[in-house]
Order: sequence, then structure tokens, then C-alpha cells
Amino acid sequence: MQVPLLYIKPGGVVAVHELAEMSWYPESPGLEAFWDQLSAMIRLKGGNPHPGKRLHVWAKEVGFERSEITCGAGTWCFSTSEEREYWGGSMEAVFSAFASNAGKMDTARKG
Repeated sequence: MQVPLLYIKPGGVVAVHELAEMSWYPESPGLEAFWDQLSAMIRLKGGNPHPGKRLHVWAKEVGFERSEITCGAGTWCFSTSEEREYWGGSMEAVFSAFASNAGKMDTARKG
């Protein structure tokens, strides 16, 4: 959040969109396990797996005035085969990073 504040021009706009929650139906043990492990990796690296609900707080912490912040919310629903295929394809990089970092995370946790 600090970087946009340093480079934004007067009257400029910083737009941020992040995850606040994630759910699916029907329940999927595979997706649950993936999300649990991904969340653990994010926390291990000092991150937050649900940053969306904190963005306005972080913006104030780095110097944005509350009057300059507009909050909103939205939802994505991937219910058709095509939508689920799109989401699965967009997660390919995440899955790849997950696979390459999972062993490192387990080692660090046992460390």
C-alpha cells in the first residue's frame, strides 16, 4: 500500500481488489486441503489470506485520508462448466507456486 501513495499524481486513483472470503459448493475435501495449505503458506510468509476486509485500514495506515477512500464489495460465482474451467485455468499459476513451495513450508514449520 505504501508504493501507490509514493507515486500517485494529485487527483489520481489507486484501485485495489482483494479476496475477503472463499467458499464453494458442494464441499470438496481437495479444495479444502488446498485452501488450508495455501493459507498456511501465506501466513508463513507474513501475509494474510483474507486481506480484502483490511484494505481500507492499511490505506489509512500508510497515509491516505479516510475521506479519500471508497470501499465496496463484490462477488464472483463460477457456476457453469465454462466459468469453472476459466477459474481453474486462472489458478494454474497458484497451483504451480503451491506445489513448488509446499515442501519448503513443511520444512520451515518443522524447523
